[in-house]
Amino acid sequence: AAVVAKYKVPVIIMHNSNDTNYGDIIEDMKAFFFCAIDKALKEGVTPQQIWLDPGVGFGKTEEQNIEVMQRLGELTAYEYPVLLAPSRKRFIGSMLGGLPPEDRDEGTVAACITGVFQGVDMVRVHNVKMHKRALAVADGLLRGE
Repeated sequence: AAVVAKYKVPVIIMHNSNDTNYGDIIEDMKAFFFCAIDKALKEGVTPQQIWLDPGVGFGKTEEQNIEVMQRLGELTAYEYPVLLAPSRKRFIGSMLGGLPPEDRDEGTVAACITGVFQGVDMVRVHNVKMHKRALAVADGLLRGE
């Protein structure tokens, strides 16, 4: 946080845990984020520098990843922009019958559109051209952009 404050650069706070035992996963994630945000603000990071990343695929079971995707709107409701990085993740492969990572792009498009629909501000993907086109249409249909 001190380095981020010193150089006035953006920072992405990604949720991750060594344990997949959550009460309410979104409430636990909010507590994690608020603790990390508090630490950053105390070091001099401004709110405008902070992005949140739900950490899909990190410290969560497949079922928990799906729940996080379904409830993203509960995280995007706050003042901080949200980055979503579901690209080719294992839960997508499982939902598609066990496809390998290189065959998960269509599933990633669906995950990204799910995120955009719930207010996600940025996505990180492998197949940029495909997602740029798909999300341009989704933005136009869902947000009028």
